[in-house]
Amino acid sequence: MIKYVALLLAVGFASACSQSLDFERMRQQKRTDPYASSMRTPPRGTVAVSDRAIVVADVSVVRGRHVYDIYCAVCHSEDASAPSVMAANMPGTPPPSLTTGEAAQRSAAEMFEVVSHGKNRMPAYDWALPAEDRWAVVAYVKSR
Repeated sequence: MIKYVALLLAVGFASACSQSLDFERMRQQKRTDPYASSMRTPPRGTVAVSDRAIVVADVSVVRGRHVYDIYCAVCHSEDASAPSVMAANMPGTPPPSLTTGEAAQRSAAEMFEVVSHGKNRMPAYDWALPAEDRWAVVAYVKSR
């Protein structure tokens, strides 16, 4: 019995040793040089940024007003100029005015990022609003 087990192990080792150790195929495949730059796929939800002015359709602003009234006015007030009555009663720092100050100076891409992923106590809305509606909210706020 031990002879058969030894023979079986010997055949197994011999078959394992017969594998080619030639890595030429690996060297010939397409690869990226680790020290060279390469184009990587942008992460999901990435927003392209350019210096060109954004042209906004009136329809987008109207849609943005509608979405703003549902999701944003609760904290930022109906005219976006100050915290709402509800937000004024929240503990901590109140939401900023979207028509004056630092928040108003943000680019459209930065506002879209905040609407999508939240900031400080503001929740993210990427799960609740499609990108078109988030851009419409940005267009509405920027038009004020």
